[in-house]
Amino acid sequence: MSEVRYTQEIVKKPESGIIYRAGSRITSLRGRTEYLDTVTGETGVCDTLKSASGFGTNERAYEALEAWRRLGFKGAPASSTSFYREMYARLRRRGVIGAATQATANNLVSSAFYGGWIEVMQPGRVHGPIYHYDVNSAYLWAGGAGLPKTIHPYDPSDPHYMVLAWITKAGEELPGMMERQRRQLKPVLLTSEDVDHYSLEIDVYRGVSWREQDFKPDYVLEELAGEIPFWLLKRCTQSYWGLWAARKPIVVEKLHGGEVEKTWTLKNRFQHLVWAQIIISRIVRLVHSEARRDARLVYVDSILTGEEVATSERIGGWRLEEEFPKGVLIQAPGVWDRWPDAQRRRVDQWHRHAGYATPVELDR
Repeated sequence: MSEVRYTQEIVKKPESGIIYRAGSRITSLRGRTEYLDTVTGETGVCDTLKSASGFGTNERAYEALEAWRRLGFKGAPASSTSFYREMYARLRRRGVIGAATQATANNLVSSAFYGGWIEVMQPGRVHGPIYHYDVNSAYLWAGGAGLPKTIHPYDPSDPHYMVLAWITKAGEELPGMMERQRRQLKPVLLTSEDVDHYSLEIDVYRGVSWREQDFKPDYVLEELAGEIPFWLLKRCTQSYWGLWAARKPIVVEKLHGGEVEKTWTLKNRFQHLVWAQIIISRIVRLVHSEARRDARLVYVDSILTGEEVATSERIGGWRLEEEFPKGVLIQAPGVWDRWPDAQRRRVDQWHRHAGYATPVELDR
């Protein structure tokens, strides 16, 4: 078994070894111990060095590594998504869950996939009272309605579909990003659920469709429950969909003598953009049902609004995070703070989306 060490951030490269990058960030190093010693500043520590940023703290990264090894997974985890990916792959190999068809679907969605709804309706000083609400376990709720295992080219007779289409008429108010595309006469990525919810009339350009929504992400999460710490399971319920949404490949560099000898990429073999878009579109509709009233900011499954919202403890219900009687100051979608504290604090100490004051708060 290889010796693995976690560190908060990897900023130095060894003279020789293999580097894994996600964008510009180094996520992992592998190589002979003597070469990694030059990175860690210690002797004989490890032959694999990984960033702990996916878990927040080094302590939690090692706790996750212990759970990883108990489950019998190979290598070492980089984040909570690693656990979902490996259990998903294991259940597929065992035939417990069927493999989903996805190549045609990914080609359709890749150019139009928009991710979550992020928008500031009223930047600057916003007078109170302002209420901050989050959706309880939004991604778990969205996946729970089911996802299709079998997808084929668009057939209008199928009950479920995803299409790239022009909106010719809308019977209901649309979320901001959809309305802007409609006004600009651009095709919009829509599901059959969107069409029904917003009472749309559309002209279809191309698409895919399916008859059953027979896969639920819960199957995988249930296998992980009881096997991993609760905080890690909770993170899995929030991040699992990223397995299907990730589009940028991991870039691998082989170094020798301080020079890059070879470069290649590791593509996401589990990418399923239709599944990711179905989940996102369900959350957009849920959030829009309240955001349309008096929202000043939307951040995926979180809103700042001037109207009180009915709350519930159920999955998919709204949870009041905080009330700001004197209002807030909004600088950007994920950068805002209560008024007048915003005038007295550095921006890096402001509230963020989901109510975290600083990145460290995420792991408490």
